[in-house]
Amino acid sequence: MIRENGLGDLHQRVIKDTFFGVKTRHTKGDTFVVLCATVRQVLGVAVGKPNTSYGMPGLRVGDLPKAFMAMAFFNFVVGVVLGGVMAVSPTQWGMLAPIHAELNPFGWLTLLIYGMTYAVLGLFAGLRLPKPLVGWIQLALAELGVVLIIVGIMANSNAISIIGFACQTIAPLVFLANVMMAVMTAHKGKRTNASRSVEKESPFVGEKVSIGIAKDLLDTRFFTKPDGIRKTDRIAERGTSFALMMFIVGAIWEFILRLLGQVPEPAALTPTTVLVYYGWIVGTVLSVSLHLVPRYVKSAVITSRQAATGQWLWLIGTVVTAAGSLISPILQRVGIAVLGISMIVYAVSYLWVMRRAMRGVVLASAVSWWASWLFALALGISLLFGLDPTSLIALHLLFLGFITTLVYGIGYTFFPALFNRTVPSHAVSVLQVSLSLIGALLMVLAFSDLQSGNAQSALPFLAVGGTLAAIGALYFLLQWLFGRKEANHDF
Repeated sequence: MIRENGLGDLHQRVIKDTFFGVKTRHTKGDTFVVLCATVRQVLGVAVGKPNTSYGMPGLRVGDLPKAFMAMAFFNFVVGVVLGGVMAVSPTQWGMLAPIHAELNPFGWLTLLIYGMTYAVLGLFAGLRLPKPLVGWIQLALAELGVVLIIVGIMANSNAISIIGFACQTIAPLVFLANVMMAVMTAHKGKRTNASRSVEKESPFVGEKVSIGIAKDLLDTRFFTKPDGIRKTDRIAERGTSFALMMFIVGAIWEFILRLLGQVPEPAALTPTTVLVYYGWIVGTVLSVSLHLVPRYVKSAVITSRQAATGQWLWLIGTVVTAAGSLISPILQRVGIAVLGISMIVYAVSYLWVMRRAMRGVVLASAVSWWASWLFALALGISLLFGLDPTSLIALHLLFLGFITTLVYGIGYTFFPALFNRTVPSHAVSVLQVSLSLIGALLMVLAFSDLQSGNAQSALPFLAVGGTLAAIGALYFLLQWLFGRKEANHDF
């Protein structure tokens, strides 16, 4: 039995409890019950209480997802520091901007996406890697690509950069192959072990996972849930597939261009930047939102029709923008406008329902989610009215305002369970989010002034905003590095 440890009714009655309306089945040591307890604790019950324990030591993330996320956060810190230096000292832009532009989408967000994907597949879908070494090879390729590209930039060596781009191109192919092998292994396990439960060691979560349990988890996809959530999950899965395909196409395209000696300007509006920034990163983030937000509030947040409409607009906008950058400026302009409309559809849909959906969610998470979608709305409106999607205004609205703030929101609800840490108090977490939001807003305003030619008024805002955003980011990371670990539970 699960002993109470100040976690309330959830752990008192977990065996008889209901997860999205389905009774849990329990045998001694059944990991399924532990998963249900953990996810219920993360997603609804007892959320909103400061210093409440969400994680369980009996369910832990394995070394591979942790390594991806640790490397992503390391790159994030380096990128944030460089961004702060550039904000305070604009004379350094010429040297540091290309490095900063490499670290943000590839060193920070791409590695974080890889790590979170592996963690979620292991924790909630029961998947296991048949060849764990392949995952570590992918991590080495992804990070080596970032390092070599940065070294190539610093040494002004196209040869070194080409090797880096080759690594960066191979990494998503390895990722795709790895996930497909895990899914195929799981389906094979379902066929051959339907009537028996055989325990295997899972490199995803570092715990023994029953193949019988994995079968249940795979059949229900993140546990049984209402039809509305099941429908948006299918849309999200389709979105992540489209996003990964665009990343692979963009990476291969960029590698070929480098081989041919064509080096575009950093963050120029090219097919590769569109496919990577707005195809891979935006597409994945929108899909992750469809997966995770309903699990915070235990109900469908936006309808499947809204989700599908936004997704098809995003897909069409991305493809048309990428094609237009090669064919026609008019076509490109149409694609950018459609991209903007897709961001508006998603943002308005979330903002409309979050008035009631976010009640009871951890305060810092709720504030972050609200702010992130307001940034997304501002980006969508700006794109609709002609803003260059690779301008400094757009990129900071996207990466710093929307996506990084969204990561904060996910972190305060999801990271305690992943890393077995207690949630910081309201005062600490809200202060961190506030610093980050003020910093992001000031930087966007500063870049708007710069684009208008008002450099004199922009520089003070840029310096203060960059400093606050850097402090907020470092503050967020330190909470998880040095936060208090949760006490052990008996099962």
